[in-house]
Amino acid sequence: MLFFLIACSSSGDHLVISESARTVDAPKGLSSAEYFAKDVEQFWTAKKYNVLYDLFTPEFRSQYTKDAFVFLAEEEDKRLGILSVRAVNVSEESITFEIDRKRYVTTTTAKLIKQEGEYFLEPFYIFKEFNPEQVCRRVADDITYAQCGVDPKRGKDQCEHDTYFKCLYDYAISNNEPAYCDQTGYLKASCFEHFDIKISQNEKRESCASHYKESDAMRCLSDFAVAEDDVSYCDAIPYDELRARCVGKLAAKRDEISLCTTYLKQEIYSELKLLACFTEYASITKDDSYCQLIDPDNNPKLGALAEECSKYALGFA
Repeated sequence: MLFFLIACSSSGDHLVISESARTVDAPKGLSSAEYFAKDVEQFWTAKKYNVLYDLFTPEFRSQYTKDAFVFLAEEEDKRLGILSVRAVNVSEESITFEIDRKRYVTTTTAKLIKQEGEYFLEPFYIFKEFNPEQVCRRVADDITYAQCGVDPKRGKDQCEHDTYFKCLYDYAISNNEPAYCDQTGYLKASCFEHFDIKISQNEKRESCASHYKESDAMRCLSDFAVAEDDVSYCDAIPYDELRARCVGKLAAKRDEISLCTTYLKQEIYSELKLLACFTEYASITKDDSYCQLIDPDNNPKLGALAEECSKYALGFA
Protein backbone atom coordinates (compact mmCIF):
# COMPACT_ATOMS: atom_id res chain seq x y z
CA MET A 1 0.00 0.00 0.00
CA LEU A 2 0.94 3.65 -0.28
CA PHE A 3 2.93 4.86 2.73
CA PHE A 4 4.25 8.29 3.69
CA LEU A 5 7.05 8.63 6.26
CA ILE A 6 5.88 10.49 9.35
CA ALA A 7 8.29 11.49 12.11
CA CYS A 8 7.67 13.29 15.39
CA SER A 9 9.95 15.92 16.87
CA SER A 10 11.54 15.36 20.27
CA SER A 11 8.77 17.37 21.91
CA GLY A 12 6.25 14.92 20.49
CA ASP A 13 3.79 17.65 19.55
CA HIS A 14 4.81 18.52 16.01
CA LEU A 15 4.55 16.36 12.92
CA VAL A 16 7.24 16.47 10.28
CA ILE A 17 5.86 14.93 7.13
CA SER A 18 7.94 13.55 4.32
CA GLU A 19 6.12 13.60 1.01
CA SER A 20 8.10 10.72 -0.46
CA ALA A 21 6.07 7.53 -0.82
CA ARG A 22 6.79 3.81 -1.05
CA THR A 23 4.93 0.53 -0.68
CA VAL A 24 5.39 -1.28 2.66
CA ASP A 25 3.50 -3.55 4.99
CA ALA A 26 1.53 -1.99 7.83
CA PRO A 27 3.29 -1.83 11.23
CA LYS A 28 2.55 -4.60 13.67
CA GLY A 29 -0.81 -4.17 15.40
CA LEU A 30 -2.39 -2.13 12.59
CA SER A 31 -4.30 -3.45 9.61
CA SER A 32 -3.42 -2.06 6.19
CA ALA A 33 -6.70 -0.12 6.15
CA GLU A 34 -5.99 1.36 9.60
CA TYR A 35 -2.52 2.38 8.51
CA PHE A 36 -3.95 4.03 5.40
CA ALA A 37 -6.54 5.82 7.56
CA LYS A 38 -3.74 7.21 9.72
CA ASP A 39 -2.08 8.63 6.63
CA VAL A 40 -5.30 10.35 5.57
CA GLU A 41 -5.89 11.65 9.09
CA GLN A 42 -2.39 13.10 9.40
CA PHE A 43 -2.22 14.73 5.97
CA TRP A 44 -5.71 16.18 6.15
CA THR A 45 -5.14 17.64 9.62
CA ALA A 46 -1.81 19.10 8.45
CA LYS A 47 -3.61 20.52 5.37
CA LYS A 48 -1.19 18.74 3.08
CA TYR A 49 -3.69 18.68 0.26
CA ASN A 50 -1.00 18.16 -2.36
CA VAL A 51 -0.26 14.83 -0.65
CA LEU A 52 -3.88 13.96 0.12
CA TYR A 53 -4.60 14.27 -3.60
CA ASP A 54 -2.56 11.11 -4.28
CA LEU A 55 -4.71 9.08 -1.89
CA PHE A 56 -7.86 9.44 -4.01
CA THR A 57 -8.81 7.03 -6.77
CA PRO A 58 -7.14 7.51 -10.16
CA GLU A 59 -10.60 8.15 -11.64
CA PHE A 60 -11.17 11.07 -9.30
CA ARG A 61 -7.68 12.47 -9.84
CA SER A 62 -8.15 12.36 -13.60
CA GLN A 63 -10.75 15.13 -13.24
CA TYR A 64 -8.39 17.61 -11.55
CA THR A 65 -4.79 18.63 -11.73
CA LYS A 66 -3.04 18.57 -8.38
CA ASP A 67 -2.95 22.38 -8.30
CA ALA A 68 -6.68 22.58 -8.99
CA PHE A 69 -7.41 20.05 -6.25
CA VAL A 70 -5.29 21.99 -3.75
CA PHE A 71 -6.98 25.30 -4.64
CA LEU A 72 -10.49 23.89 -4.22
CA ALA A 73 -9.64 21.94 -1.05
CA GLU A 74 -8.10 25.02 0.56
CA GLU A 75 -11.17 27.11 -0.30
CA GLU A 76 -13.40 24.50 1.32
CA ASP A 77 -11.08 24.25 4.31
CA LYS A 78 -11.28 28.01 4.89
CA ARG A 79 -15.05 27.94 4.44
CA LEU A 80 -15.56 25.20 7.03
CA GLY A 81 -12.80 26.17 9.44
CA ILE A 82 -11.39 22.64 9.75
CA LEU A 83 -9.10 22.35 12.78
CA SER A 84 -8.32 18.63 12.85
CA VAL A 85 -9.42 15.26 11.48
CA ARG A 86 -9.48 11.92 13.27
CA ALA A 87 -10.25 8.43 11.92
CA VAL A 88 -12.70 6.90 14.40
CA ASN A 89 -13.91 3.78 12.62
CA VAL A 90 -11.98 1.81 10.02
CA SER A 91 -12.91 -1.27 8.02
CA GLU A 92 -11.69 -2.80 4.79
CA GLU A 93 -14.51 -0.99 2.99
CA SER A 94 -14.65 2.45 4.60
CA ILE A 95 -13.24 5.00 7.04
CA THR A 96 -15.36 7.22 9.28
CA PHE A 97 -13.72 10.53 10.14
CA GLU A 98 -14.50 12.92 12.97
CA ILE A 99 -13.91 16.48 11.78
CA ASP A 100 -13.30 19.19 14.34
CA ARG A 101 -14.49 22.51 12.99
CA LYS A 102 -14.41 25.89 14.65
CA ARG A 103 -17.79 25.61 16.33
CA TYR A 104 -18.71 21.94 16.24
CA VAL A 105 -17.64 18.42 15.35
CA THR A 106 -19.11 16.48 12.44
CA THR A 107 -18.55 12.99 11.05
CA THR A 108 -18.28 11.71 7.51
CA THR A 109 -17.56 8.34 5.94
CA ALA A 110 -15.30 7.66 2.98
CA LYS A 111 -15.60 4.52 0.89
CA LEU A 112 -12.33 2.64 0.31
CA ILE A 113 -11.31 1.06 -2.98
CA LYS A 114 -8.47 -1.45 -3.15
CA GLN A 115 -6.54 -1.65 -6.40
CA GLU A 116 -3.45 -3.81 -6.87
CA GLY A 117 -2.95 -4.05 -3.13
CA GLU A 118 -3.25 -0.31 -2.44
CA TYR A 119 -6.12 1.62 -0.87
CA PHE A 120 -7.67 4.69 -2.42
CA LEU A 121 -10.42 7.05 -1.30
CA GLU A 122 -13.60 7.48 -3.25
CA PRO A 123 -14.68 11.15 -3.30
CA PHE A 124 -16.58 12.06 -0.11
CA TYR A 125 -17.60 15.02 2.06
CA ILE A 126 -16.23 18.26 0.57
CA PHE A 127 -14.56 16.30 -2.23
CA LYS A 128 -17.81 14.84 -3.56
CA GLU A 129 -19.32 17.86 -5.32
CA PHE A 130 -16.00 19.39 -6.10
CA ASN A 131 -16.02 21.25 -9.39
CA PRO A 132 -15.05 24.95 -9.26
CA GLU A 133 -18.60 26.24 -9.73
CA GLN A 134 -19.92 24.13 -6.84
CA VAL A 135 -17.06 25.00 -4.50
CA CYS A 136 -17.21 28.72 -5.29
CA ARG A 137 -20.99 28.75 -4.84
CA ARG A 138 -20.64 27.19 -1.37
CA VAL A 139 -17.88 29.64 -0.48
CA ALA A 140 -20.10 32.55 -1.55
CA ASP A 141 -23.23 31.23 0.15
CA ASP A 142 -21.42 30.74 3.45
CA ILE A 143 -19.66 34.11 3.51
CA THR A 144 -20.25 35.85 6.84
CA TYR A 145 -21.25 39.43 7.55
CA ALA A 146 -17.87 39.96 9.21
CA GLN A 147 -16.02 38.69 6.14
CA CYS A 148 -18.13 40.93 3.92
CA GLY A 149 -17.60 43.94 6.12
CA VAL A 150 -21.24 44.96 5.76
CA ASP A 151 -23.98 45.96 8.13
CA PRO A 152 -26.21 42.89 8.71
CA LYS A 153 -29.26 45.15 8.39
CA ARG A 154 -28.27 45.90 4.79
CA GLY A 155 -27.77 42.26 3.83
CA LYS A 156 -24.85 40.63 2.07
CA ASP A 157 -26.23 39.73 -1.36
CA GLN A 158 -23.66 41.88 -3.12
CA CYS A 159 -20.83 40.30 -1.16
CA GLU A 160 -22.02 36.79 -2.06
CA HIS A 161 -22.35 37.84 -5.70
CA ASP A 162 -18.84 39.34 -5.81
CA THR A 163 -17.28 36.49 -3.81
CA TYR A 164 -18.58 33.88 -6.26
CA PHE A 165 -17.10 35.63 -9.29
CA LYS A 166 -13.83 36.41 -7.47
CA CYS A 167 -13.46 32.75 -6.45
CA LEU A 168 -13.86 31.58 -10.05
CA TYR A 169 -11.52 34.34 -11.22
CA ASP A 170 -8.84 33.24 -8.75
CA TYR A 171 -9.33 29.63 -9.82
CA ALA A 172 -8.91 30.50 -13.51
CA ILE A 173 -5.78 32.57 -12.89
CA SER A 174 -4.05 30.29 -10.40
CA ASN A 175 -4.72 27.15 -12.44
CA ASN A 176 -4.09 28.67 -15.86
CA GLU A 177 -7.60 27.81 -17.06
CA PRO A 178 -8.89 30.67 -19.23
CA ALA A 179 -12.03 28.66 -20.05
CA TYR A 180 -13.39 29.70 -16.65
CA CYS A 181 -13.05 33.40 -17.49
CA ASP A 182 -16.45 33.22 -19.19
CA GLN A 183 -18.00 32.55 -15.78
CA THR A 184 -16.29 35.33 -13.83
CA GLY A 185 -19.00 37.95 -14.34
CA TYR A 186 -17.79 41.50 -13.88
CA LEU A 187 -14.19 40.20 -13.79
CA LYS A 188 -14.50 38.55 -17.19
CA ALA A 189 -12.64 41.22 -19.15
CA SER A 190 -9.84 41.36 -16.59
CA CYS A 191 -9.59 37.56 -16.57
CA PHE A 192 -9.23 37.29 -20.33
CA GLU A 193 -6.79 40.19 -20.34
CA HIS A 194 -4.58 38.21 -17.95
CA PHE A 195 -4.30 35.51 -20.63
CA ASP A 196 -3.83 38.07 -23.44
CA ILE A 197 -7.12 36.98 -24.98
CA LYS A 198 -9.10 39.72 -26.70
CA ILE A 199 -12.86 39.83 -26.27
CA SER A 200 -15.46 41.85 -28.12
CA GLN A 201 -16.90 45.17 -27.03
CA ASN A 202 -20.26 43.49 -26.45
CA GLU A 203 -18.61 40.97 -24.12
CA LYS A 204 -17.00 43.81 -22.20
CA ARG A 205 -20.36 45.51 -21.84
CA GLU A 206 -21.87 42.25 -20.61
CA SER A 207 -19.02 41.98 -18.13
CA CYS A 208 -19.88 45.45 -16.80
CA ALA A 209 -23.56 44.52 -16.58
CA SER A 210 -22.64 41.64 -14.25
CA HIS A 211 -21.86 44.07 -11.44
CA TYR A 212 -24.33 43.71 -8.59
CA LYS A 213 -24.73 47.46 -8.15
CA GLU A 214 -25.85 49.47 -11.14
CA SER A 215 -23.55 52.33 -10.16
CA ASP A 216 -20.57 49.96 -10.41
CA ALA A 217 -21.77 48.81 -13.83
CA MET A 218 -21.92 52.43 -15.03
CA ARG A 219 -18.44 53.10 -13.66
CA CYS A 220 -17.16 49.99 -15.42
CA LEU A 221 -18.44 51.28 -18.78
CA SER A 222 -16.81 54.66 -18.16
CA ASP A 223 -13.53 52.97 -17.35
CA PHE A 224 -13.62 51.05 -20.62
CA ALA A 225 -14.44 54.25 -22.51
CA VAL A 226 -11.33 55.90 -21.11
CA ALA A 227 -9.07 52.85 -21.33
CA GLU A 228 -9.96 52.20 -24.96
CA ASP A 229 -10.55 55.84 -25.94
CA ASP A 230 -13.97 54.85 -27.26
CA VAL A 231 -17.01 57.01 -26.56
CA SER A 232 -19.38 54.25 -27.69
CA TYR A 233 -19.08 52.66 -24.24
CA CYS A 234 -20.78 55.77 -22.87
CA ASP A 235 -23.72 55.03 -25.19
CA ALA A 236 -24.54 51.96 -23.10
CA ILE A 237 -25.14 54.10 -19.99
CA PRO A 238 -28.90 54.68 -19.78
CA TYR A 239 -28.86 57.71 -17.47
CA ASP A 240 -28.35 61.15 -18.99
CA GLU A 241 -26.13 62.67 -16.32
CA LEU A 242 -23.95 59.57 -15.89
CA ARG A 243 -23.59 59.20 -19.66
CA ALA A 244 -22.54 62.86 -19.89
CA ARG A 245 -19.98 62.36 -17.10
CA CYS A 246 -18.59 59.39 -19.02
CA VAL A 247 -18.07 61.65 -22.03
CA GLY A 248 -16.46 64.23 -19.74
CA LYS A 249 -13.89 61.69 -18.56
CA LEU A 250 -12.98 60.88 -22.14
CA ALA A 251 -12.84 64.59 -23.02
CA ALA A 252 -10.35 65.09 -20.18
CA LYS A 253 -8.22 62.20 -21.37
CA ARG A 254 -8.08 63.68 -24.86
CA ASP A 255 -7.86 67.23 -23.49
CA GLU A 256 -10.68 67.95 -25.88
CA ILE A 257 -13.54 69.79 -24.17
CA SER A 258 -15.36 70.11 -27.50
CA LEU A 259 -16.22 66.42 -27.19
CA CYS A 260 -18.83 67.43 -24.60
CA THR A 261 -20.66 69.67 -27.05
CA THR A 262 -20.21 67.59 -30.20
CA TYR A 263 -21.30 64.36 -28.53
CA LEU A 264 -24.22 65.82 -26.62
CA LYS A 265 -25.54 67.63 -29.68
CA GLN A 266 -26.37 64.20 -31.04
CA GLU A 267 -28.93 63.90 -28.24
CA ILE A 268 -31.81 66.09 -27.22
CA TYR A 269 -29.88 69.07 -25.94
CA SER A 270 -29.85 69.59 -22.21
CA GLU A 271 -27.87 72.14 -20.24
CA LEU A 272 -27.84 69.67 -17.37
CA LYS A 273 -26.07 67.04 -19.47
CA LEU A 274 -23.60 69.56 -20.84
CA LEU A 275 -22.74 70.87 -17.39
CA ALA A 276 -22.36 67.31 -16.08
CA CYS A 277 -19.85 66.69 -18.86
CA PHE A 278 -18.01 69.93 -18.01
CA THR A 279 -18.02 68.96 -14.31
CA GLU A 280 -16.32 65.63 -14.96
CA TYR A 281 -13.82 67.34 -17.25
CA ALA A 282 -13.09 69.96 -14.56
CA SER A 283 -12.66 67.33 -11.83
CA ILE A 284 -9.83 65.73 -13.83
CA THR A 285 -8.17 68.72 -15.51
CA LYS A 286 -8.77 71.25 -12.68
CA ASP A 287 -9.93 73.75 -15.32
CA ASP A 288 -13.10 75.56 -14.23
CA SER A 289 -13.37 77.94 -17.18
CA TYR A 290 -16.15 75.87 -18.69
CA CYS A 291 -18.10 75.70 -15.45
CA GLN A 292 -19.15 79.32 -15.95
CA LEU A 293 -20.53 78.89 -19.44
CA ILE A 294 -23.99 77.80 -18.35
CA ASP A 295 -26.21 80.11 -16.33
CA PRO A 296 -28.18 78.18 -13.69
CA ASP A 297 -31.03 80.66 -14.22
CA ASN A 298 -32.79 79.77 -10.96
CA ASN A 299 -32.59 76.04 -11.74
CA PRO A 300 -31.57 74.40 -8.41
CA LYS A 301 -30.17 71.31 -10.10
CA LEU A 302 -28.07 73.33 -12.52
CA GLY A 303 -26.95 75.61 -9.69
CA ALA A 304 -25.79 72.67 -7.57
CA LEU A 305 -23.97 71.12 -10.51
CA ALA A 306 -22.28 74.41 -11.42
CA GLU A 307 -21.08 74.74 -7.83
CA GLU A 308 -19.80 71.15 -7.88
CA CYS A 309 -18.01 71.85 -11.16
CA SER A 310 -16.12 74.80 -9.70
CA LYS A 311 -15.29 72.97 -6.47
CA TYR A 312 -13.82 70.06 -8.40
CA ALA A 313 -11.69 72.38 -10.48
CA LEU A 314 -10.43 74.23 -7.41
CA GLY A 315 -9.72 71.01 -5.57
CA PHE A 316 -12.36 71.49 -2.87
CA ALA A 317 -14.35 68.37 -3.75
